[in-house]
Amino acid sequence: MLLARKQYRRCLERLSWATARVAAGNVTGVPGESFYPGEYRDLIRELNNVSMLMRSIAENSQATAGQVAAAAEQVDMIVGHARQAVMDFDRIKELAGSLAAVTGKLKRKTVENEQAVAECRRGMNAARQAMDRINADSEQIAGLISRLDAAVGRVDTILTVIGEISDRTRLLALNAAIEAARAGEHGKGFAVVAREVKKLSDSTSAAVNETGDILRAVRAEARKVAGTVLLSKQNIKSGMDQLVSADEGLVKISRAVASVSSAVEESGREIEDYLLQVDANVGAQKKNLEEITAVLDLLKRAAKTLDEVGKKVKISVFGAGGRAGLGSLADRLMELLKSVAQRPGFVSLIEEEHRHVLTGLLQQVKELEAVYSNRADGTFIFSEPPAGLVNARAREWWQRAMAGDNYISDVYVSAITRKPCLTLSVPIRGEDGSVRGVLGADVRLDTIENKNSSDESYNPRF
Repeated sequence: MLLARKQYRRCLERLSWATARVAAGNVTGVPGESFYPGEYRDLIRELNNVSMLMRSIAENSQATAGQVAAAAEQVDMIVGHARQAVMDFDRIKELAGSLAAVTGKLKRKTVENEQAVAECRRGMNAARQAMDRINADSEQIAGLISRLDAAVGRVDTILTVIGEISDRTRLLALNAAIEAARAGEHGKGFAVVAREVKKLSDSTSAAVNETGDILRAVRAEARKVAGTVLLSKQNIKSGMDQLVSADEGLVKISRAVASVSSAVEESGREIEDYLLQVDANVGAQKKNLEEITAVLDLLKRAAKTLDEVGKKVKISVFGAGGRAGLGSLADRLMELLKSVAQRPGFVSLIEEEHRHVLTGLLQQVKELEAVYSNRADGTFIFSEPPAGLVNARAREWWQRAMAGDNYISDVYVSAITRKPCLTLSVPIRGEDGSVRGVLGADVRLDTIENKNSSDESYNPRF
């Protein structure tokens, strides 16, 4: 009887211990039904059912927390891009305001240019009219000079006749003087007349010569003037041609300026309409961003809550710390990742090389359920299975490895397999020692839990 009481007391103590463990969230050590008498087995069966239910809740909570956190990260990234787009648009609006000011100034300058071109054309038209008048005057002067030259020619002819008459008169005077000398006393009066006729002839000859010199000078000057007038007419014609060409150029400039003015005005209207439309869309986007941000905060809180709920239940013999119970296996897997990360072809971050190496690694090392590599900006180079994230910058394993650490996570439930696992990550370093990327792997614990951590024979080769 005493032995039976002791046995029942031990059963109660064991049952109390198991119940306390389950109540504390440890569902990994509930003894089986065979440890208890028959009347306790229903209670133990229900306790195991509660333990399994708590484990299932914990696993689902942690897996869902990971999925919600991933979704939150994706939404956060989208929100970040959207906020950047809004900021970029605000800068565009500022630039558009500056552009509108420049457009207005350009419009004013265009109007001024149009006015300047019109004024220039008016001035050129006045110049053309003045040159037309000068050309007409030149034509008239040329006609007068031509007539003057003809008159001088006629006067010169008359002077030639007068000169000839003067020469004959001088000859007659000489003959008269000779005859008067022969006549002696009776020829004295005739001699006086002969002398006077000679004086008149000499005076006439001198006057003719002087007049001839003047006429030749007049003709020479007239011909100079005629040459100058001709040259002036040629210059006027050349100037007129240049004015016509310049006027045609001004017409083209005027049309181009008008076209630019119209284009600027139309572009200004289009930009203004575009900005109004985009501004309306950005306003709506800002409102949507506020709503999405509120949802994002809710997702983050939900993920945190789910993660906290999941961690309250110990789902692995390794405990919540995850690292302590793994023995040397995690270290060996870590060394394996480090050796892969140091391969020259792997350091180059070429996607095809990563695909080849990591696919082989996943096939040969059965304890790994996922392998992946990332660049320094968080984007994935390769992932098998395909990553559920676009960017890993928000994940602790990426942050720690990028900081140069070899990282081992706590035990958590994989969102892919819905089973306990942990994550290892190592930095990928260049020849200069700088961190160029991250190599990571998820370790499945359902195979590791059954291994003896001191089993030195387990040493995967890759």
